[in-house]
Amino acid sequence: MEQFVLLLKEIEEALHNIEKSEICIQDKAQDATSILMDAFTRMKAFAFKYKFRSESEEIFFFKEIKPKVFYNQIYYCKVYDIEMNRPLAMEDMQIDYLKLELNRVNNFLNENSGFHQYYRLGNTYLDRFYFLRKTRILYGMKDVLENLESIYFEHDPCFSTNCDFKLAKILASEQIQNYLNSELKTLGMEMS
Repeated sequence: MEQFVLLLKEIEEALHNIEKSEICIQDKAQDATSILMDAFTRMKAFAFKYKFRSESEEIFFFKEIKPKVFYNQIYYCKVYDIEMNRPLAMEDMQIDYLKLELNRVNNFLNENSGFHQYYRLGNTYLDRFYFLRKTRILYGMKDVLENLESIYFEHDPCFSTNCDFKLAKILASEQIQNYLNSELKTLGMEMS
């Protein structure tokens, strides 16, 4: 497991270097995505082979390690999408577009505020349900109905839990929110 703590540090350093570079945001997103997809592939191979020593170790992996790698992937993919679809026209149109995107992000965070608060407060009493793979297998289709958005990307029962994708999406949404607010500020639009 220590290798993934080192992997997180390696990723943080690589992303920091990408962000410091003078290339456009779309190229930054592509470079970051390449690094993150490699890390994601390494993590998935690890999860298939590794026998977690305890439930707490498995929870740690699916609550702390996987979402922190994966949220960056979601973030950079979304930023790339935002910028590729951003109007090149007048600032008013760009502001409207960015505000619409920000509204979508805010709606997602509001819809998931209970789980978001659970994570931010450092709660653990539901971790066995949220972050253990066997719980997902035991509940079968029930978790598909309760956590529908997680089925869209990662539905492999050996590499996903009820909420690891949801947590990654929430963490990414916070970063996207910051990005959009920064872009709006650049265009002269102060956000509260």
